[in-house]
Amino acid sequence: MNEVDALPFAKLLGLTLTHVSADRVAAEMLVREELCTRPAVLHGGAAMALADTLGAVATVANLPKGAGTTTIESKTNFFAAIPLGEVARAECTPLHRGRTTMGHLENLWR
Repeated sequence: MNEVDALPFAKLLGLTLTHVSADRVAAEMLVREELCTRPAVLHGGAAMALADTLGAVATVANLPKGAGTTTIESKTNFFAAIPLGEVARAECTPLHRGRTTMGHLENLWR
């Protein structure tokens, strides 16, 4: 099974995982009209959904077998828009692997 098949919302976004390991998760997502705001650029919520999905995949890649997870906090800074038709690329790397929490950094670019 493709890892995205287990994530229905990621599948809806059109997210493709390009790398998954405990140290790095990477993905790509075509910016299509359904994910845009006006002017025709990637909606901030879609960008945050991409980042949150990568954070979840990175956390699960670091969890002991049988453990679960949820997001407790997220912060996003937007520096540039990604236009319709471009491919949004994202990468997530762990910054902190604690006993009960994990922190990571997600970067998104085109």
